[in-house]
Amino acid sequence: MKKNVVSDALRTGLNRRPGRALRLALLVLATAVFFVFARYARYAKIDEFSGYKTGQMQVISGVIFAAIFAVSYAVQLRAGRKLPVYMHVLLAVLTGAVLLAKISLLDYVSDDYDIFLSNWIYEYSQMGWKEGLGRYIGSDYTPPYLYLMQIISRMKDYPPQYLVKAISIAFEVLMCTALMKLTSLRVKGDGAPLLVYHIASLLPTVVFNGAYWGQCDVIYVSFCLMAVYMGLTRRSAVVLVVADKRLFDVKMVQQLHADAGVLRCDEVCLGQRFCGAGREVAQVADGRGHQIQDTCHWELPPVLEIDAAQLATFAAVCL
Repeated sequence: MKKNVVSDALRTGLNRRPGRALRLALLVLATAVFFVFARYARYAKIDEFSGYKTGQMQVISGVIFAAIFAVSYAVQLRAGRKLPVYMHVLLAVLTGAVLLAKISLLDYVSDDYDIFLSNWIYEYSQMGWKEGLGRYIGSDYTPPYLYLMQIISRMKDYPPQYLVKAISIAFEVLMCTALMKLTSLRVKGDGAPLLVYHIASLLPTVVFNGAYWGQCDVIYVSFCLMAVYMGLTRRSAVVLVVADKRLFDVKMVQQLHADAGVLRCDEVCLGQRFCGAGREVAQVADGRGHQIQDTCHWELPPVLEIDAAQLATFAAVCL
């Protein structure tokens, strides 16, 4: 019986583990293919802006979402480096399909975006950089997210709602990565963590919150999950936490002070009022015997340096 040399070679190639060079080639090729699909996806809001030609706007959109695809796929290539080549191809197809599905939701304008986010972006567009950084516009978001809104406001010739949603979609990659890493702590092998990665990206709460409504809850969740992972693996990392009264109850923090497993028994006390804003904050030592200083950076609350393991325990108690 005659052997099919081409078929056998193809089967052998798809079933072998890819080396670093092949994984890089897959990343570049898959990103290039996805860019083509993302560029020619339907972007209805583009017609409302005349700063760029339609083709240029499509290229910008393609680049933005191809970059998100590349990061997402690169994370999966690294996590599943022991998987055969055909699995990596399947991951590329699945990642691209999910992201293209989310791109199809970009044109929906939620009430929250229409009433609040779009107005905040407009307000920032009327200010200079210095004025915008120094003014709190009355939203219920923390300053870092408002800084992103200010950056978006400078891109006046591109639909801001696409950028707002792209930020949330980008942080979904971090959230899914954290869940994948947490799964790998309990489950052996590369397949199950990667499955969790894609299940998380397809959860209705994730898809609707970011790509459809343009909400940013995934940013906070992704950092919390990553902090929990880093705490469980005892990684020596520093996590920045804004200890605002609205986010963490001061009395609760004080109650946790006596527990040796929480905040390393650092001193917790009510802080002074900052910059005349009339809010009290919890102040915690940094684990090395140093007191945290209030920076009073514009309208920012004091920033605390807390080890990832501490935050993991603290988040578990709060949740």
